[in-house]
Amino acid sequence: MTRQKRLDLVILVVSVALVGLYEMSGGGGFPLDDSWIHQGYARNLAEGGEWSLVAGTASAAATSPLYVILLAIGYKTGIAYPLWTLALGAAVLALLGMLLARMSACLCSCNAQWYWLPPVLTLGTWHLIWSAVAGMETILFCTLTTALIYWAWRTCLQRSSALSSGHAITLGLLSGLVTLTRPEGALLGALVLVSVMASEVSPGLKAKPLASGRKAQPGAGGATGVKPPGTTRARLAAFASIALLTFAVIVFPYVHFNWTLTGSLLPASASAKLQQQQILLGTPFATRIIGIVIPVFAGAQILLLPGLAVYTQLAARGRFRLPVLMAILPLFWVVALVLLYAARLPAAYQHGRYLIPILPAIILCGGIGLVHALGNLCPRRFSRILSRAWLGATLSCGAVFTLAVGPAVFRKDVAIVNEEMVRTAQWISANVAEDDLAAGHDMGAFGYFARRSVLDLAGLLSPEVIPILGDAEAVWTLLESRGVEVLFAFPDQIPGGTSADKRLCLVFSTEGRAARAAGGQNMSVYRLDWRGNCPQDE
Repeated sequence: MTRQKRLDLVILVVSVALVGLYEMSGGGGFPLDDSWIHQGYARNLAEGGEWSLVAGTASAAATSPLYVILLAIGYKTGIAYPLWTLALGAAVLALLGMLLARMSACLCSCNAQWYWLPPVLTLGTWHLIWSAVAGMETILFCTLTTALIYWAWRTCLQRSSALSSGHAITLGLLSGLVTLTRPEGALLGALVLVSVMASEVSPGLKAKPLASGRKAQPGAGGATGVKPPGTTRARLAAFASIALLTFAVIVFPYVHFNWTLTGSLLPASASAKLQQQQILLGTPFATRIIGIVIPVFAGAQILLLPGLAVYTQLAARGRFRLPVLMAILPLFWVVALVLLYAARLPAAYQHGRYLIPILPAIILCGGIGLVHALGNLCPRRFSRILSRAWLGATLSCGAVFTLAVGPAVFRKDVAIVNEEMVRTAQWISANVAEDDLAAGHDMGAFGYFARRSVLDLAGLLSPEVIPILGDAEAVWTLLESRGVEVLFAFPDQIPGGTSADKRLCLVFSTEGRAARAAGGQNMSVYRLDWRGNCPQDE
């Protein structure tokens, strides 16, 4: 067995073990209500072949059609959904580690003994393990974006031109799959397309000789090889056209479905979340960036920032086999995603889950910077001690967060969802007649367990709500016009933000401890009396 295969096996075993640890810590369930949205769509797709959360009512609330399809395989084959979801998460997490090991090997030619560091750091990043157990598309998106960058690197290191039709089709296919995992994947696809073409035709972007001083072998990488003949504007146009056409074929069915149902290219969930976060867009742009970035650096990854600076310097100076633009591509992706969310959806909740996909690039580049420090500062005694202390602190911090902090956070998150959303949905299923129209805000667990029609006050399943989000009186008017009889919500989700409204007759409260311990409130169920005769507690 080769060294690479041994490392792959270790990565797989450790990934399964860590996923199992987090699952046992949580005691069963998911840490996000959105996870139940994916499960509901997957179940209905497998059982009835329809794209819906509530059977019989088509909707565009699923942001990740590719992840839903993968989950549906478990339902179709009869595998228990918790087991299938965990197995999928562990496999994708392991694949991410394996990809980073190979990307590290591409860059660590002078310090090859350290190529294992980025995958180890991956398994020492609790956000990624949390994502693998969360039943969300986040870890799949992390892995596919990493795979797309890895493909671009491999393509540039081949002897032949990167502008072949086969490479264009592959790029379009991978970009399409990334976009079907999360819409912002299209941004990375565009960055890769530009980087491949620019690196192929611009000699000024080629890398300098290897840092070790050895000359690159002919054909060892596109960075130092001779530019292939016939690299013309026509070839560039053909390459881009084929890639874009392939991409369009992959994403068209889902985009067309969204447009037909909601009049938007994006799913309804995207429009709803953008509308919900409008108030945050009034804060300074720099404040938004800081606010969304801080949560994803809660862990050992904060110690990789110096390594990230070292990597940036090395890449800009062309010290890797890759073309300069290709070496910097992971950093472009990090910056682009941060700026995108700061500009459109500056949401820092749920441990910064929207920016968790930047972590693989930070781990790779920061880890390579650390490897460079270990390999080049060691001859001096003080530098050797400093670099070894840096490595030890990073690995130790990662172990503490992965084995202690992460499981505790996951346990708390799962408890809140189980005690609030799941318990409420199950109570409604058992105590409210199916023909009584309900309205609420968190639709995941409700759609999965209650399995009935609902008016979604967040707008994911009911796009007509989106234009009036924030207008309490308009929402109340809509509820009354639809004949809503039951409302389930946290206090701050009630139109107007108060449970003292005399139209609200309290019939159930979860009394969950986890939400209160976290400083939150409990979800309640109300019967609506449109005459305003509900008694209120003094």
